[in-house]
Amino acid sequence: MFWFLSLLEHIQYSFLYAILGFPFAYINNRIFPPLDKDKSLHKIFLEALIHIVVMALFFYLLKIIVKRVPFIFSFLSKQYIPYRTEEYLGAAVGAFTVFFYLQIYLTDKLTYIADKVFRKYPSQHL
Repeated sequence: MFWFLSLLEHIQYSFLYAILGFPFAYINNRIFPPLDKDKSLHKIFLEALIHIVVMALFFYLLKIIVKRVPFIFSFLSKQYIPYRTEEYLGAAVGAFTVFFYLQIYLTDKLTYIADKVFRKYPSQHL
């Protein structure tokens, strides 16, 4: 019974991250400007860094909200203690991956920065 409740808890976490993660990711992406190649590389890097910090804060807030939602299947067993399952980390990692992937402006900036830096300092080993 424990493994079944743990699975249900994991499904609940994943569902909540998916439902709440998309709007959070959309808002986080839209509060920053898109890539402007006319800006200096330093300014683009600073914008990307601030975007990452705000993204981490949004994700932290999302994690707090998800953890505050009561386990809806707790009535199935009085002995099961929710919020102690290790699967919580898996749901969080999956959600963070999707959250990061939806940061279109950020990924554009990071790709631009990487292109500029790697062209300027090409590796002899690649």
